[in-house]
Parts: sequence; C-alpha cells; structure tokens
Amino acid sequence: MDIARSERQATATRDHLDDARAEERNNLKLALATFALQLDAFEMRTSVVAHRPRATAVKKVTWQQVGRVTEPGRYMFRFGWLTIAAADLAVWEQLPNAAFTLVRTGAEAEEYRLGAFELRKDLAL
Repeated sequence: MDIARSERQATATRDHLDDARAEERNNLKLALATFALQLDAFEMRTSVVAHRPRATAVKKVTWQQVGRVTEPGRYMFRFGWLTIAAADLAVWEQLPNAAFTLVRTGAEAEEYRLGAFELRKDLAL
C-alpha cells in the first residue's frame, strides 16, 4: 500500500513538472514573439520607406478578422496576401484581442506580414 501511495505522488510530481515546463515554454514563445515584433516596429520607424510622402494610414487586423487561423502560412484576404508566422499565432493564442499592424512586403503585389501589435479591450475596429 505504501508503494501505491509513493507511485501516485511520483506521478503527481511529474505531472506538475510537465505543466510547469509547458507553461514556461509558452511564456518563452510569447516573449520571443513580442521581441521579434518590437524589433519589426523599430525597423519600421527607422527605415527610409516609412518616411515616404505616399505613406498611407496604418492597417491593423485582429485574429477574428483573419478567421482565427490555426496554422502558419500564406492566406488570401480582401486586402491581399498575408503571411502568418507561428510566432504570430502564439501571440494570438495568448492574447486573442491583439491587433497586428500589416507590414507590406511586396513591391508590386499586395503582400503583407504581421508587424507590431497592440492590445484592444474589445474586438471592434
């Protein structure tokens, strides 16, 4: 009977360690994604392209607007092609109300990737 009790305690301890590791891994993914987006925002502020007189208003999208996609990839939307990275999805999984800035990547075609994000209290744009 003591053996059964110690096995249950060992299993509970392992489960707790696995949960703690999974939570830490998710926190690290979010931190890395946030850093990458902050770097993108910095690069946008310091680039010559951002200072062109033809610059238009900043467009932002939410997870809801892109259909709550669950896989990274390239998707066609009414505004053009959007490439969504795994790091972007990690942010949306942790912060579903985040609104990402669309960063144009194609010179001619309407190609975008997600840039910096802001948190919104509601999902209305």
